Amino acid sequence: MRLLPLLMIYCAWALPGQYKKRRRRKKKKQKPERVQIHQADLCTGCLSFVEDYQKTLSAIYEAGAMDGRREEDHILPEEIKRAMTARETHYSDEIKQAGRYLRQEALHRVQTSYHLDVESKQQLDEKALVLARKKSLCVDDLEACQPFDVDKPAPTDSCEACRALVPDLEFVAKRAGLHTAAGASKTREWLREALGGVCDDAPFRHPRPLAVETFCVELFDEHEDDVVAAVDSFYAAVRALEIPSLDLEASICVEVAGACAADAVKDARAAEL
Repeated sequence: MRLLPLLMIYCAWALPGQYKKRRRRKKKKQKPERVQIHQADLCTGCLSFVEDYQKTLSAIYEAGAMDGRREEDHILPEEIKRAMTARETHYSDEIKQAGRYLRQEALHRVQTSYHLDVESKQQLDEKALVLARKKSLCVDDLEACQPFDVDKPAPTDSCEACRALVPDLEFVAKRAGLHTAAGASKTREWLREALGGVCDDAPFRHPRPLAVETFCVELFDEHEDDVVAAVDSFYAAVRALEIPSLDLEASICVEVAGACAADAVKDARAAEL
């Protein structure tokens, strides 16, 4: 009987603690993963991002034209992100990574500028808008590219048109990662498909694109196999850390198209001497 009071005191002390609610520890929010993107990949990715954004908007409005969607109507960012991601079929992993970063960090910037352009009636045409965006976002804002990556002189003859086209071929090849080790797995048929839209995209890359676009169409109509082979061989040498037998400009404009004299183009081997 003497133990009863002690037992009751023990129970009075123990029971409240037994049913005390445990505080749940809040899970720490994971910090966003820091992405390291090479400067050259960021430039290529940014230029592609701006082009893909405009193509995506055009496709969405075209598809929604029957539903009465107007150009000034708001499009949800997630709709744009999904559609832009679907355009990365021929992009390398590095450029896809740059695209993910830009869709997260820069989509709101181009969306805002787009609606401001529409509302102020300053949008001259699609081509001018894309070039202006490339300069404002990729050169001025992000400092990912140099001015010469966007501002390109207008060609005055077929040789200059060919020389102006070659950086477009290099842009598509690098965007696809043809210069990296992963590029070795790409077939020529795959490359042919990747290069397929280069002529149509000339207005997005040249302030006065008519000469470049016309030359490009003629070049691919008459020498598509040779162009694909030249690009493939050039980047095979790049992957092997070899100096190509001919610079791509010389290979395309002198050997394939016959548009330039040999002394009118740069020589990769001479640059190394």
